[in-house]
Amino acid sequence: MSADVLLPQAPTPQAGQATGSVQSRTLLALLSMVGRELAIKLLAFAGWIVLARLLDLSTFGLFAVSSFAVNLFVVVFEVGLGASFVRDKDVDQRELAALFTYQLLWVVLLAAVVAGGWSLLSDVLPGLPEAGPVVPALALSFVVISLRTVPSILTQRRLAYGPLVISDVLAQAAYWIAAIVAAFAGSGVWSVVAACVAFSTVGTLVLFARVRWMPSWSLDWRRLHSRARFSLSYQGQQAASLIKYAMLPALGGMAAGSSGIGYVTWAHQIAVVPIQLTQLVSRVSFPAMSRLQDNHEALARMTGAILKWTCRLTFPACALLIGLGPQLTEYVYGTKWLPALPVFYLFSANTAINAPVGVLLPILYALGRGAQAFRILAGMVVLTWLFGLAFIALGWGIESAAMGFLAGMIAAFLAVLYEVRDFKELRPLRSILMPATSALMGAILLQLFAPSFVHGLPALVAVGAVAGAVLLGVNLWGDYRAAWTTVRSRSGSLLGADRVDVAEDGKDVRIGTS
Repeated sequence: MSADVLLPQAPTPQAGQATGSVQSRTLLALLSMVGRELAIKLLAFAGWIVLARLLDLSTFGLFAVSSFAVNLFVVVFEVGLGASFVRDKDVDQRELAALFTYQLLWVVLLAAVVAGGWSLLSDVLPGLPEAGPVVPALALSFVVISLRTVPSILTQRRLAYGPLVISDVLAQAAYWIAAIVAAFAGSGVWSVVAACVAFSTVGTLVLFARVRWMPSWSLDWRRLHSRARFSLSYQGQQAASLIKYAMLPALGGMAAGSSGIGYVTWAHQIAVVPIQLTQLVSRVSFPAMSRLQDNHEALARMTGAILKWTCRLTFPACALLIGLGPQLTEYVYGTKWLPALPVFYLFSANTAINAPVGVLLPILYALGRGAQAFRILAGMVVLTWLFGLAFIALGWGIESAAMGFLAGMIAAFLAVLYEVRDFKELRPLRSILMPATSALMGAILLQLFAPSFVHGLPALVAVGAVAGAVLLGVNLWGDYRAAWTTVRSRSGSLLGADRVDVAEDGKDVRIGTS
């Protein structure tokens, strides 16, 4: 017997109707995730300002570490084994129960080891007791956060991101409210504890309230064994990213000591801003593509559209950064950063190439080619390090890290194109060529003419706004009316589909509204 259905059931859709439903939900999911990012960023921006004024340096540092830890833990535990469950067409309740049991037992053991090890270390090493109960609180939060995995999988399987968005935003709000209230009360490190516990508890309770799934126990590990290989290859994305980004301070330090680390880190942080869109698209597109894995024509159409719009928005942003790089650096960050401009340009080019790679990689995972995708990522990491070290040896200085990144990303781009070559319905270069050409021309023109027009921050803002509008207009010409109509028709119900009902067998997952 199914759970109560809050919306009338539509007739079984034909293939074309199902495809349209997936595309519609994908757009809705992406808009919801964009709204989530904006809300979380605003909450964090305001929260950090208040805490910076209320807390001493050591407690503020503990907040930074705890915030990073809990957010990283959420990301790691909502992919991992869950990627296989998101991709597969048929998932039953017993498999979900096995996943829930496995993760809970593993995280409880990990939390016990962390808390116990911290207790021993704090008794032996001086200075550690200052953190007091923060580490045990983090361990407890990790256990509570791990309970979110199955509800998160169910929402992604149906492209119903409303519950995730509501849960994440309310969890962040609870984190900052608890932190600020406790800091005002002079609670010191206990304000960190209050924030961590509030974040994990509120986020998990809200997600379970919106996803009608009842936890159950199962020790049938055989149901997870067959999924482990694919999930490990999918999880390799996070490992590859961490290893690759570790070279930033390493090569920067090799090239120019502490100043080199500063230049490389600054250039990278600014250059990767446009890739935020691609990261959101990648998170949403994998479950969407998985729903269409048996319909190559529909999958190719949807992927082509995602690729086209991602490039149309990301490439102009990269062009603005490159074209206005000298003025942006001088009038916003200060002239002391001007020596890092070449590094900044290289990282911006790397970001532009990263956009199509981030869209195309989920195709391989959706089609069950996780091993090929993992080889591409592993090869990119190896080439990034090899080229970076080689350029250091050749005396390229602080540009070496960026050159290594660019070489590795170009290799990954070519490898992804090669892997999807047999996917005849997809023509990725068609979606990339026009926005890439317009972005390149825009960057060149801005480099040539911006010095004559930009002589201060107001002029920089004005020229950037005009140039950005022109670049977007060129890329959206002919499609702007359809794009606006689609966004307007969907934006009114961003969080409308905010409840997921699950049948007793775990297979029948429905979306409801309240």
